[in-house]
Amino acid sequence: MKIPFKETFSRLKTQGELKALMPGFESWESRKTAIQERLAPHHKHYVQHVSNERSAVSFETATMLAFLCELRQPARILDVGSGFSSFVFRSYQKSASSKVEVISLDNDKEWLKKTREYLQKNDLSLHGVMEFDHFLAGNHGKFDFALHDLGNLDERKRHLKTILRATHENSVIVLDDFHKAHYRENIQQQLRELKIPHTSLYGFTLDKFSRYAAVIVGVSSNQLK
Repeated sequence: MKIPFKETFSRLKTQGELKALMPGFESWESRKTAIQERLAPHHKHYVQHVSNERSAVSFETATMLAFLCELRQPARILDVGSGFSSFVFRSYQKSASSKVEVISLDNDKEWLKKTREYLQKNDLSLHGVMEFDHFLAGNHGKFDFALHDLGNLDERKRHLKTILRATHENSVIVLDDFHKAHYRENIQQQLRELKIPHTSLYGFTLDKFSRYAAVIVGVSSNQLK
């Protein structure tokens, strides 16, 4: 498939920035195909039998999540908005050479039940699958990697700082659905006020529905005072 010029230009434009932020990011091109081959049958089954293509995290973003796990090797992962991302993170957890903790959250009880069933069918850990409100009520420490992808966009906007406060100066935070202008503009405004930079992953995660993600690398506690 021919890559659109805009996507290619965006990829080239941000590639240097991402390499500076995350040493080793240049291995994306050499690792991408193997990750896609591993995830493809699982993602296809997921969107056909568990969810659907528009609701589930895109194949492109799922590939990026898996790559970033390989690259950064996080010990603690916060998966905000359960689903196929939970499969990606918990597959990494299962294959990791050292202990990895994953907490997967959702604000929809029925969907959380579906996530548990799906993970169980794939022989993946159910530990740390919980309701978002339950997570908010506790103190769970800092995470090395976070995905902010709650289904309710208003709640997602409202809880941006909650997710940022759960990370540290070396964490990676992926923000999905940056194609939605009202959501993107709200998040960008919040980040400007906090003086927290972000980088678009348009050139790496654009899918056929024009969805794409963005990434934040490192949040200091001083920025959230």
